[in-house]
Amino acid sequence: MKPLFLLTLLCLCGHAFGQEMATPFYLIGKAGIGFANQYGPDATSETRLNWERADRYYANHPASRRFQPSPAFFLGIGKRFGKLYALEIGAGYVQKGAKIHFSNVDGSARWKQEYLSIPLYNKFYVGRNRQLFFVGGAFLDVLLRATEKGKTSDATYERERGANPIDGGVALGVGYDLNWRDRRRFALELIDHLSFVSYGREMVPQPQRYYNQSLELKLAYRLAFR
Repeated sequence: MKPLFLLTLLCLCGHAFGQEMATPFYLIGKAGIGFANQYGPDATSETRLNWERADRYYANHPASRRFQPSPAFFLGIGKRFGKLYALEIGAGYVQKGAKIHFSNVDGSARWKQEYLSIPLYNKFYVGRNRQLFFVGGAFLDVLLRATEKGKTSDATYERERGANPIDGGVALGVGYDLNWRDRRRFALELIDHLSFVSYGREMVPQPQRYYNQSLELKLAYRLAFR
């Protein structure tokens, strides 16, 4: 709860800081690529398969530090407060999970978790031209579907796999406004989303501590309106 309290305090401070000068609202759309994996003390780079038959293959330790790429999208609304601060909220699609390597067979798998993501971003602009900005915020994601799909040297399989129904955490990143034709409608953003909830917390007899991470590189487009 302490990280969430600090994040809430950051949001409130940033909002108060930006009240000095109001600018128009804007719509913002983002598209790019995400790189998902797990982090934490119980995350690993390898796992093993249960069973010997392809119809019963199952990765018994899915927490992997190996990144898997996936598309990422976002659509939201934002407001700039003065020259130094902006606030954005919206919804998007993101894939989480990891690429799983099997240590006892020649093969690999993907633990794909598809989420509806609802992030809140605070943007703090710095520099002489106010084009560079830093991002701090929070997100709350709702699970749409989770699967495990693998391929070994002699078989393939796909099965449903559990994941956190609600996944929340913090977002930290950096971005840069692109000054194209004297209009800063485009921006590049690199934002890391770090979850607080471990799916392995329910494992018996020994709970496991590993958490989702999604590093997203996106091109953003803003359209201002009053």
